[in-house]
Amino acid sequence: MVVGVIAAALGLVAPGATGTAHACSCAQLELDDALAMSDAAFVGTLVEVRRPEVMLSSMDESRFVFEVETVYKGEVRERQSIVTASDGASCGLELAAGTRAIVFGTIDVYGITPDAGEYGANLCNGTAAFAGVPASFGTGTAPLPGSSTIGADDGWASRLVRGVWYVAVVALGVGLAVVIARRVRRSRSAPPAA
Repeated sequence: MVVGVIAAALGLVAPGATGTAHACSCAQLELDDALAMSDAAFVGTLVEVRRPEVMLSSMDESRFVFEVETVYKGEVRERQSIVTASDGASCGLELAAGTRAIVFGTIDVYGITPDAGEYGANLCNGTAAFAGVPASFGTGTAPLPGSSTIGADDGWASRLVRGVWYVAVVALGVGLAVVIARRVRRSRSAPPAA
């Protein structure tokens, strides 16, 4: 009975643990429009992708770290972190390590929380593999020295916090099973009504 209650409790949690499926649908922006709408724009090479160790949703944040060569807008470091959803289905960036890209970053992206010094980006804001920049961008400038903040990835602390919810649900299930078992035992040991 206890196993049944725990399985039922986990069954209620499991569908939410995988997250809701999303489908990214948007028209790619013209580069001049992307530049106008962004807080930062640069050309760089993707050198590192930090994915969460435990991904509960395609909206979980990944960090794409770029070695920046030319900046067209914003305060961009030589090594710049871009926060994005972890999956293209939720409009997360779909670039492979080693890809040279034009990146448009914003401070505020729906569902994404960049740390100070980071920018957010997605498939819909113009970020893509590099194919040149229009003359209207100008010559660009060198990036600021050093690295931007690279926010915490999904390390042990995040897993622990998320794990607390599973432990709480299992504890609730076990507690409920114990209460039910005690009530059943009491009802069986109670003297029959006259």
